[in-house]
Amino acid sequence: MSYQAGIAELEQRPPSKVSEAQIQAASEAFMASLPSDAMRSRAMAVMPHMETAPPADVCWASRTMFNAVATLPKPYRGTLAWLLAQQ
Repeated sequence: MSYQAGIAELEQRPPSKVSEAQIQAASEAFMASLPSDAMRSRAMAVMPHMETAPPADVCWASRTMFNAVATLPKPYRGTLAWLLAQQ
């Protein structure tokens, strides 16, 4: 992914547009990838409030999302990485 980002930067390509539907699908895939209901509950409690959540929760949510980028199917990986970059 970083190789492709580097090429896009060199070619000065504008960033890809991400639709609400893509964000919704990636979010659902991410939540489904979490191994337990406890993790899903924690993610649901923290992720909508990343700006105001305690630093430890933000770190946990970001790390969990980052790890999911490597395991989710391709259509969701890029969108999830884009979401991470927005934080």
